[in-house]
Amino acid sequence: MTKHASTGKDGTLKKSYKAEISSRIASGLAGFNPNDLNDTYYVPRAETELPGDLSDSEKLTKLLFPKIDDWKQELASDAGDHEYMIACKHFLQEVLPWLSKILVQDFVWWDGKYPQNDAVMLLRRRLNSNECRALVGRPDWNPSTWALQQRRRVGEVVNELQRSKKRQRIDGIELDRGTVSERLTRMENKFSEIVHQVRTSISELSYVASYVTNL
Repeated sequence: MTKHASTGKDGTLKKSYKAEISSRIASGLAGFNPNDLNDTYYVPRAETELPGDLSDSEKLTKLLFPKIDDWKQELASDAGDHEYMIACKHFLQEVLPWLSKILVQDFVWWDGKYPQNDAVMLLRRRLNSNECRALVGRPDWNPSTWALQQRRRVGEVVNELQRSKKRQRIDGIELDRGTVSERLTRMENKFSEIVHQVRTSISELSYVASYVTNL
């Protein structure tokens, strides 16, 4: 979770980075089931399939950030900010390509929920450009139509996953019922054994009492 190692009770990890909240509470706040250690995190937009060369991270990044080559040249030049060279290279080569894909995937939902938002309209214009259609390989490609199709397709995937998780929960409940049934059976057998022992002890005591009385 952190690069900082604790060096005792007053270490950096404990003082500055380690959360005071319990892991189960943190899991619940994050949307997980705190009682299910196997509960997984699922983002529906991850199922969005980018068409044609939009799946090429380099081409997609250039489409959404046309000046990225200029930024790379500026970084490599003598006037570049070499003090933060590693961070800048990571941002241009790793973060922006990842962000570009996320933006297009999120556009699938944004276009339906916030069609008049300035950021959504700007993104739609880029995706509705001839340059983008050339990458997709379809001159009649429409980003809003594609977004609607993806929402329907991803919705079906999500529904199937939810049904699958529901079946798993039902199976888990049946398993729990079987475990409880086995435990009840063992308890019943143990109780019967105890009752038998008590009855035997009472019978023996009655015999002893009768014998003592007849003396």
